[in-house]
Amino acid sequence: MPQVDARHVGHDAYEQILERVRGFHGYAAPGVVLGFFMVEAAKDAMPEGVLYDALVETGWCLPDAVQMLTPCTIGNGWLKVRNFGIYAVSLYDKRTGQGVRVRLDPARLDPYPNIRTWLLKLAPKREQNTPALMEEIRLAGASVCSFAPVQVLPEQLQKRSKGSIALCPLCGDAYPASHGRLCRPCRGESPFDSGYAEPSSGSASSGSAVASGPRLRLVPVEQAVGARLVHDMTRIEPGVSKDAAFVRGQILEPGDVCRLQRMGRHNLYVEGEDGDALSGWVHEDEAACAFAQALAGPGTRPVLPAREGKVNLEAATDGLLVVDRGRLEAFNLVPDVMAATRRDGSLVKKGMRVAGTRAIPLHLRRDLFGKAMRLLDAEAMGGPLVRVTRCIQQRSASWSPAPRFSRALSRTSSSP
Repeated sequence: MPQVDARHVGHDAYEQILERVRGFHGYAAPGVVLGFFMVEAAKDAMPEGVLYDALVETGWCLPDAVQMLTPCTIGNGWLKVRNFGIYAVSLYDKRTGQGVRVRLDPARLDPYPNIRTWLLKLAPKREQNTPALMEEIRLAGASVCSFAPVQVLPEQLQKRSKGSIALCPLCGDAYPASHGRLCRPCRGESPFDSGYAEPSSGSASSGSAVASGPRLRLVPVEQAVGARLVHDMTRIEPGVSKDAAFVRGQILEPGDVCRLQRMGRHNLYVEGEDGDALSGWVHEDEAACAFAQALAGPGTRPVLPAREGKVNLEAATDGLLVVDRGRLEAFNLVPDVMAATRRDGSLVKKGMRVAGTRAIPLHLRRDLFGKAMRLLDAEAMGGPLVRVTRCIQQRSASWSPAPRFSRALSRTSSSP
């Protein structure tokens, strides 16, 4: 590797560098200014005429220095960011992967205490001496860096490609089909308030309140007499029974207090005085009922009412179970909902359980409820998700029921 040029730039030349950084980055950030020297040193170390790509190991400031001084940008794919939090940049031959890595070396910072303080965050930013820091960067240049030859792995040399493109069945946006049956924002990865995607819902609020659930009133059981419950409560007697002893909407009476205490329920969620607290949410039972009714196609029927946020579907006739596996997968990618079915193509008998669905939290965000329901819309999606069709058996064939309930298509292990 070539020797590091330890000569510092003059004040006039340095001011030109700062002005250039301000024009690109918005202000003369120390990280971009130091990156200016690092990228220029890396360029000097590359052979003449080589077409190169760049790789930076931090997402802070250094990528801007690369984009300012080279043709490599995030947009054209010639700049790759691997956010290891290490202040290092590499330039390498596009074809062979051979190149140079320039790293800000903590072992070289003893003569430059302000750079050391900045890199290691030894003092809050407001307590750092910024003029002294910028002067040390001018004096140090690339001399505070270590150089090393690198060989980039072959898989890093591959050109990026979107691959085939799909249309999201929920929002209609085009996205890489390799991401799955839904685009990533519709799977819950959107950085935006859900209201931007669901303008008609009119109920989802922004911020953490949307993600954490509605504001419910939690009261001691002794103070809950006369209040209305907002969820079912299950009583379990080992080896005897497991069922909802109290149901949503039930008004508690004085005699219920002792029963609840024996069940270990000493605090209860009840309806609050604010009637709008639940306006942006759908209760698990209501959601499960709606899902099951939309899920059920010809030859199936939901087993109502919902219990503890889940509803099963059973066969209404003997026949062959037909499942739209792609839509089932897409439904299970919507956050906080799930559905599971027996295997597509199973032979089923009348009354046999064939599917189940539920809302996972006690209260489901209304925008997520709307997304899930659109995937279950038989008319819009070209047919029901689950149906049982009659089949004519050959006389010599032996008929056997479908295998046990399969969760191969579900993303959760919860019982339907």
